[in-house]
Amino acid sequence: MNGVAQVGDTSAVVTLDEDGNVWYFWQTIGSSAPFSPNQVTRGQKFGSAPSVAGVGDQAVIAVVGPDQTLWVYQQPSSTIATGGSWTHRWGLGFDISQAPSIAQAGDFAVIAVVDDSGTLWSFQQDISTGVWKQQKVAGSAALQSPSVARVGDSAVIAAIDDQHNLLFYWQTIGTTTWSPGQLVDGPAKSGRSLAYPSVPRAGTRQWSSPLTIPAACGPTGRPSAAVRRSARIRSS
Repeated sequence: MNGVAQVGDTSAVVTLDEDGNVWYFWQTIGSSAPFSPNQVTRGQKFGSAPSVAGVGDQAVIAVVGPDQTLWVYQQPSSTIATGGSWTHRWGLGFDISQAPSIAQAGDFAVIAVVDDSGTLWSFQQDISTGVWKQQKVAGSAALQSPSVARVGDSAVIAAIDDQHNLLFYWQTIGTTTWSPGQLVDGPAKSGRSLAYPSVPRAGTRQWSSPLTIPAACGPTGRPSAAVRRSARIRSS
């Protein structure tokens, strides 16, 4: 889950209120002014912590909808301050029970999710076309809490398996093949039981196989997503 991000020249934070509405708060970078609120949804009770990313010139929010599918809200960052409207798509997957993770990787918005069988998927939107595509990342282990980011020329996902091992997957941006999961740490390696990975953007490195993960890249952060392998998109 990525609840805070840079969007254009602003800091952006997303959250849910007590009624399940999504709120977007923003502040110009370097400003000491209070954060400005923007209510994204009204009257819909959303079921997970939302995730936000700056993707191209857009603020993009991913959240579990009241129908337990993945909903995505988008708006140009330049119109948020003037009360512009959010467009959204819904029906991406189903049976989601946790928060999604979203990031920009090259010219794509990338959302990492797992379905109810623990299979890890990515949903990617080409910025130029707005079309979402689904890719299977891994299905050999029951995974949970994925976290996605861009690292160099790759999209990377960290996730926890059902034995509390931390696994790492990567894909060269613009391709369709994901690497096999690399065991970073966990009971199978060190005896440590791990949870809730978080991976940020890091420099300009492109991962090569086999991967070498610095010791500083231990698990931190909060949980992310669960979604089903079958996907469809409906747009409003």
